[in-house]
Amino acid sequence: MTFGRAKGQRGVSMVELLVGMVILAVVSTAIIMAWIVLQGSFTNSARSSEQREAARDGISLLAREVRDVQPLALSSSTPAIVSAQPYSISFYTTFHDEDAASATAGVDLVQYSIPLNTSDPDRPDTRTLYRKIGDGPWRVVVSDVMNGKDGKPLFGYTYFTEAGSLTATPMDSVASGLTDRIVNIRVRLIVDLNPGKSPTEMELTTTVQPRNLRST
Repeated sequence: MTFGRAKGQRGVSMVELLVGMVILAVVSTAIIMAWIVLQGSFTNSARSSEQREAARDGISLLAREVRDVQPLALSSSTPAIVSAQPYSISFYTTFHDEDAASATAGVDLVQYSIPLNTSDPDRPDTRTLYRKIGDGPWRVVVSDVMNGKDGKPLFGYTYFTEAGSLTATPMDSVASGLTDRIVNIRVRLIVDLNPGKSPTEMELTTTVQPRNLRST
């Protein structure tokens, strides 16, 4: 007994099979490419979110430390804010030891800095903001910092001049003998995970008034 095709039925030709395979390959490639794009977008969004959170945490910590500046000793000639520059600041603070036995116990020297280009001291050489406590190591606070792209200082200072007048706008730096006259410090942090691409750069700005500095 033999079996044949039912009337009206026919097999799939080689050409039809190849066309079907090509269509399947095109559709599969499109799906895979879409998945890769979505995966990349998700990864960038996650990294951007983490970086933005790190920037917020970094600027918040800096603000709290600056707010609690304290001279190294009550009779010390060393100012509470040792250096106030456009891309760096050094100061003594009691923020890390709020339960200290006395006003000057537990005072730490804290430094924040975007390293400068030695050939051009007015321009940052890196895209990283570092922090250091005492003699400890420099640690990364936040990366992908863009302040140097357009020469935008990280810090600005409002202070009383030697003549006793208050500066009208935040200055980029303060002379070493006038740091005890600082009234407030503006921190302007610009972060961009993917320069020139979406999402765009984020700018965080805050103004801090040191509690223990002379204001007149």
